[in-house]
Amino acid sequence: VPLIVTKCIERVELLGGLEKEGIYRVSGRQSNIDLLKSEFEKDEELVELVDSKYDVFTIASVLKLYLRELKDPLFDFPMNDRVTYSKLENYNDRKSILEKSISNLSQAERDTLKALITHLAKVEAKSNLNKMTIKNLSLMFTPAIFHD
Repeated sequence: VPLIVTKCIERVELLGGLEKEGIYRVSGRQSNIDLLKSEFEKDEELVELVDSKYDVFTIASVLKLYLRELKDPLFDFPMNDRVTYSKLENYNDRKSILEKSISNLSQAERDTLKALITHLAKVEAKSNLNKMTIKNLSLMFTPAIFHD
């Protein structure tokens, strides 16, 4: 899992981001997003988010931006495959398509996707507080994960 993903997820959770209304929908200040992105690009090992000047919305914005700017999408699941998948009613058929698509990912991509989905499940579990339902999260992350 890329260090930027790990650091951002951990910090969003430690800063109470799971309870923040609009986490991943509300953007941080653009100048702070640009600055934090630049720090990660310079040397992600040196980026210190503990007691940092960056708020939770800035850190969340940088995570989404990182995923959007990957050379290749995190999850290469073409639109026509997703449309076919969404029309299937049989659970086993849906599971089979998803498993096939996931099996085509590298181990690093699978690990990153798992870390992200685990985190987003925690966000959704607090949707009564943060208003980030599965629908809202999918609206925020589909472009970042699939490069739509």
